[in-house]
Amino acid sequence: MSAFGDQLAADARSVFLNGDEWGSTHRIEGADVVCLLDGPSSDPGHRDLAIVGASATLYVPQGALACGRLRPGSTLEIDDLCWVVESWASEAGMEVAALTRSV
Repeated sequence: MSAFGDQLAADARSVFLNGDEWGSTHRIEGADVVCLLDGPSSDPGHRDLAIVGASATLYVPQGALACGRLRPGSTLEIDDLCWVVESWASEAGMEVAALTRSV
């Protein structure tokens, strides 16, 4: 990573994941991880089929998850709820996952 990228990653950890700002501890795959879980937000889904879902975005420091990088379609347990990974990307020292689940 470049010097700028290193500084950006450090800022993300010190501010973005700071418990006094936005970060909080969640149980992910059996381990407590300081992260940001944006959501869940309700998704009306297919009401005619009685399928309603929720979506969320998970931000964790790179390397913080024992399970490593996940592929779209795999599952991730967060706070005893099972989420489906829709996408996974690495950005400025953070892993960013778009998640969905049925409710």
